[in-house]
Amino acid sequence: MNFRKTGYAAVFVLTLVLMACGGKQEKEKQDKKTVSGNAAPERTVISGDTLKLALAGGEAWEKVHKPARDKKFFVFRTDVPGKLTARLETKDKHANLRFSQIFMPDGTADGPFGQELQYDLDSPGTYILAVGESQMAGEPWAGDFTITVKVE
Repeated sequence: MNFRKTGYAAVFVLTLVLMACGGKQEKEKQDKKTVSGNAAPERTVISGDTLKLALAGGEAWEKVHKPARDKKFFVFRTDVPGKLTARLETKDKHANLRFSQIFMPDGTADGPFGQELQYDLDSPGTYILAVGESQMAGEPWAGDFTITVKVE
């Protein structure tokens, strides 16, 4: 269990270092879909498993493919405290997919959660949502899913 916490902490620190140093970033244009009438922002890939979400009007969404046994990390920044509402959607109603953890700006973490998450963000800063499979329930899962994040 301590190794697991240490591993998540290492991923968190590495992600912050990559963001601060401007690590290899790729920009991919996303389909022109809309969120609340606005064009969806460009996607910023920090690394193969980490994606930066740009909150436009307090919300963002992204369509992602997850290979079996992989985790995906979604980084977003909020300038004010607020209430986070996040959801994972997939066509597979029995998908073994959930929010594994949320990492706070102060380095603490909480989780696991289900496919929907409501969480009070007590301070401004950079947050990371980890998405993966429940290792206690179901088989490894691969497929496409959509993550929606909203901060009010």
